[in-house]
Amino acid sequence: PRALGRAALPSLVVAVLAALAAVARGVREPMPLAVVFGAAFALASNLVVTVRGFRAGWKHGVAYLGHAGVAVLLIGIVASSRYGRQVQVQLPMGEERQALGYRLTFQGVRPGVQGKDRMMIAVNAPERRFEAAPALYWSEFNQGYMKKPHIERFLTHDVYISPLEIVGDDGSDGAVWFRKGETRQIGAVRYTFIDFDRQMGDVVRVAARMRAEIGGRTVPVRPVLEINMKSGIPNRIPDYLPGGASVEIVRVDPNTGRVALALPGVVRHQAGDILAVEVSTKPLINLVWIGAILMLGSALLSVVRRAMDLKRSPSLPTET
Repeated sequence: PRALGRAALPSLVVAVLAALAAVARGVREPMPLAVVFGAAFALASNLVVTVRGFRAGWKHGVAYLGHAGVAVLLIGIVASSRYGRQVQVQLPMGEERQALGYRLTFQGVRPGVQGKDRMMIAVNAPERRFEAAPALYWSEFNQGYMKKPHIERFLTHDVYISPLEIVGDDGSDGAVWFRKGETRQIGAVRYTFIDFDRQMGDVVRVAARMRAEIGGRTVPVRPVLEINMKSGIPNRIPDYLPGGASVEIVRVDPNTGRVALALPGVVRHQAGDILAVEVSTKPLINLVWIGAILMLGSALLSVVRRAMDLKRSPSLPTET
């Protein structure tokens, strides 16, 4: 028992130090701490045995190399999946904003092949400067916007910059929402939303049937919103009030049957130049890849060792 204790003492010290380091980094839950402690103990123990095995011959250290890879993999999984940081931030065009110690500036949209646009973001990180180009584009197959983060790899962690949306890109900021049958007084005009007229196809056409009371007169108003289902690009066709003022559909909510309208006399804010992103970190993610490589290498070396043993073993004589 004493010999076993002396042999295990260095690995135990390494495991305790690893657990204390995890606590210092914010790990407080018992189960992740236990995994870190056990994985660090297994890693230290197997590294010692692996070195001894390879000194005696590479065949003797192969199995222990795989065990060390499992320990490294577990530590990387716990660190990267549970204890990374993340924050959401809005980036006005040309203005610098800070997130998790990184300074980000949204520089605009770069058109991509087949409509796969890239959001260009200049990033000033403590480690180095780089340009992030996450993708945000319309998918015809999914009928929605696809988001592909930019991943910047560092030695101790990875940084993910994920686009969320172009804030106000639908133009609904400052628009007036109407439910079916609802009447609103905007300035000198009284508007009533009656219903939608829809026409389906490759280009979906939605018209809002409105009634406007102005100067003692009641006039029909019928603005139209067209959406190309292949590209997702909207085309807004306004209608006009007596006197030339326009009424335009900004957005349609099919779930609630509402429509947002741009109306004369309503001040709308400039939109479409603010990018919302999520910045997140995955600490020690490289340990996952290192552990996986060690395990794969151990498996391949085991196959080679087995093949060599079978080749060298004498074939048994056949009984007659």
